[in-house]
Amino acid sequence: MVPIQLRSSIGLLSALLFGAAIGVAGCGDSGGGTGGKGSDAAAGAGGKATGGSGGGTGGATVAPDAGRDVAATGGAGGSGGVGGTTAMDVAPDVPIGTGGIDGGKIDGAIDTSGIDAPVAATMHLYVGCADSTGTIQTYGLDDKTGALAPMSNFTAGGAISNSNFNATEDRMYIAHMIGSEAKVSTFTRNPTTGALTLMGSPVAVPYAPPGAGSGVDGGTAVDAGGSIDAGAIDAGAPPTNAGPQTFTFDRAAKFVALPNYYSGYVYIYDIASDQSIRSLVAWHTAGNNAHHAVFTLNNSFMLVPYLGSNLIEVYGFDATTGAITAKSSTSLPNANSGPRHIALHSNGKWLYSINETAGGPTSAAGSIDFFTVDQTAGTVTSTETTDVPLPTGYTGAKNGGEIEILPGGSGLIVSMRLDGKAEGSLVSYSINATTGALTLIEQESSRGTTPRQFSLTKDGTLLVVGNQTSNTIAVFKVDPAAGTVSFVGTQAVCTSPRFAKMAAIK
Repeated sequence: MVPIQLRSSIGLLSALLFGAAIGVAGCGDSGGGTGGKGSDAAAGAGGKATGGSGGGTGGATVAPDAGRDVAATGGAGGSGGVGGTTAMDVAPDVPIGTGGIDGGKIDGAIDTSGIDAPVAATMHLYVGCADSTGTIQTYGLDDKTGALAPMSNFTAGGAISNSNFNATEDRMYIAHMIGSEAKVSTFTRNPTTGALTLMGSPVAVPYAPPGAGSGVDGGTAVDAGGSIDAGAIDAGAPPTNAGPQTFTFDRAAKFVALPNYYSGYVYIYDIASDQSIRSLVAWHTAGNNAHHAVFTLNNSFMLVPYLGSNLIEVYGFDATTGAITAKSSTSLPNANSGPRHIALHSNGKWLYSINETAGGPTSAAGSIDFFTVDQTAGTVTSTETTDVPLPTGYTGAKNGGEIEILPGGSGLIVSMRLDGKAEGSLVSYSINATTGALTLIEQESSRGTTPRQFSLTKDGTLLVVGNQTSNTIAVFKVDPAAGTVSFVGTQAVCTSPRFAKMAAIK
């Protein structure tokens, strides 16, 4: 097994998981000459560290202390630093991040008021990004308070689109680009340290299926054409990039479904005895831009939304071989809705779709469609469309992102990416226990732009959202019974976060 390359000087910092975090003071670079060194913050109460006035390497050192330091500033004439001297303290500096940028400013107005606190880490948080090396950042996370402590950074080898864990959370699966080819990789996860290690070699995700064979539909790959998802992994995707989007295991966890945005194919891979993704066993396309997959509770059918074709396809699923067979299609009631992700209720009878396709405030984009499911007959029936509200005064585009049903099935939450300039939204609804109908509870800012993906803890009490365009994550507490969310804080992360997912420390 080959360890992923470490890209952080912070190290694992496992000793910090129970009460400490990282403080980072910004510094200028050498573009304007070496500046004078700012004064060190006094130990004890915290203070403000100021870099040299001539730019250059003027970042100051922050001594270990017991109080929170005011954000450090880099050299006034430098072109921006990449972080100053790292010092460990009980309450980290504001913000936790990469230090100063041009003119000695900090990395944006990042609110760490809630997450910048002592951390009794019970979970690891993984943030994967679509930068050139496929950065995966890890954090210690206190699931009671939402406080974070930075840990190690790893690289997956190319821009990331999504990930998932197996049931025991000792395997992590990553979809990403290596060169010009889409791949899926399996990593072991150390449940104590959070370290990731690559298992074997990445498995190819072909743009078109490898010839006729089991599961093939006999047709040619469907090209997404000019309708490029603003949140897709590469707006200029080459033909070799099928555009893998999500991982969904069948109910027996013997196979994994991987829908592909650009090719339109949904692929089924089998899972080896060591829990690695092994080989492609089945495939089919029913339209443009396959984006997600869900298996019925009885494991007899797989449901796939085709965003570009405005439909949900029902496939018969052979749980022994992994073969899939087109069973039925259901078009969304409103044209150009663009079903992106779907969520199946724990009763197996209710299905909800968050719709993506860009549109103005009166368009079908950003709506939620409710369907009833007959998992014996393999049919999906459209029942109701719910319009997702927009922030007061906002009249721009709306684009649905993620959807999750709360544990217990009493409510659901969706993310709205809007136009990529305004702050996105997290919108919660209650689910009628008898009919499945939705009732709006509240709308909350995602505290960043383009909330592409969010994750809930298994008990539904904490939510972490990745804000793709603002390069931040935001942490919220959740009341699963009431369906309400309460903002905790934000954290600057790597470029273009595509997932923020949590796994328990053991």
